[in-house]
Amino acid sequence: MLEGLSDVALTALIPAAVLTWMGVLALVLWHRMAQRGGPWEFQALLIVTGPLIMVGIFFYPDEGTAGGIVPRLVAALSSLSVALSILLALRSVGAPRRFVGGMVAAVAAYFLALVVSAMVARSSGIPTEYLTTPILLLAVLVSGAYTRDEAIDVSRWSLRTIIALSLAAAVLLPSTAFNTSEARTIFGLNRLEGITSHPNTLGALAVLAFLLELRSRSIVWMGAALTALVLAQSNTAWAALLVGVLCLVRASALRIGVYGALIGGAGALLLSPAVAKSVMVLLTDERATTLNGRTTIWQAALAGFKDNALFGYGPGLLDDAYRARYLPQFDAAAQAHNQFVQSMAGAGILGAATLIALVSVLVRYSWKARQTDGGLSLALTAILVMRSLTETPLRPVGPGTSTFFLLVTFAIVAATHSEWASQHERALPVRPLVSRTERLALTRKSR
Repeated sequence: MLEGLSDVALTALIPAAVLTWMGVLALVLWHRMAQRGGPWEFQALLIVTGPLIMVGIFFYPDEGTAGGIVPRLVAALSSLSVALSILLALRSVGAPRRFVGGMVAAVAAYFLALVVSAMVARSSGIPTEYLTTPILLLAVLVSGAYTRDEAIDVSRWSLRTIIALSLAAAVLLPSTAFNTSEARTIFGLNRLEGITSHPNTLGALAVLAFLLELRSRSIVWMGAALTALVLAQSNTAWAALLVGVLCLVRASALRIGVYGALIGGAGALLLSPAVAKSVMVLLTDERATTLNGRTTIWQAALAGFKDNALFGYGPGLLDDAYRARYLPQFDAAAQAHNQFVQSMAGAGILGAATLIALVSVLVRYSWKARQTDGGLSLALTAILVMRSLTETPLRPVGPGTSTFFLLVTFAIVAATHSEWASQHERALPVRPLVSRTERLALTRKSR
């Protein structure tokens, strides 16, 4: 009887602890954001979609456990995210953000392609995520209520919370915070995923946090982000960090230093037989040549493209039935681990074309905005592109980690480009109402 009572108490204690954590977290972040100003809907959207939902998913019950307070709480937070995005969009009806029409059109076209594919492809049926994800992203894009600095500020504090809670979970709840299903270790530790869904996800968010902290020059938070990045052990995240920093490097001395380090490292490989041998062993290892099995997943996913080249396989790509048919040895391969392969296999030529258009607009906007933010928008776009090589960040999953990553990137790029375009418009010379030919004619007539 006492054992039964202890089980009941434990079952009630965990949800109560989760609710308490979320309440304290929301109050602290809300107080911090209120001191800085800005639209509360935008601030709440990033806080709810990011740290709060991640905490709820971290304490989600094991598979097979039905019901419970935590799943219902996560569902409520997801609905709240959608409601906040609608409120944010409604606020923008009278004063939408200027100079972001191309980005809005590209995002709308991309997700519309997914919806069309879901309607006509072999695997039919429109998932809820195909509708909720674009609602969140488009609301952030069209909103002109927040500035670039406000977007960076709320993003930075949300990321600080995620990093801090992930490192705290590594100490307090290591059995849940570390991914023990993989053999890779560092300092004798398994890969850290913290309160996120996967170590690769934590690595991407850590890179995002580090680049934003470069503006604040906070040694403590830069160190925390790098610590999370090291413990996540994500090769793609390290590559994204390198590319992102190169986008930010502007001074010639720093640029020469970075390139010199790369050339020096390459020279060391050539001059040191022991180092060169180790690199060759790494490159010829089966896990390296197949990118940890990703090439096999890509080949299986492209079978969906062959099934319907124009519209793709649909939302059922790489689900249980699909894997049983094309990929029986990869039970965990629920996505293609490459955004282009995912879009082309899932939504066909239509999905691939709209993906290319969306990335092209992002690159164009962030390239122009580099004159205003020192390359930050370009660095965030580069991180998204790098992550797309081995993951699927643009796959619609509704409110949560992946969408939070997109919200931060899109909000900062859109706000920065809008402010750059506004400054550029004001700097343009005013064209005279009278043409040069007419002025010459009037001058001769007056003589």
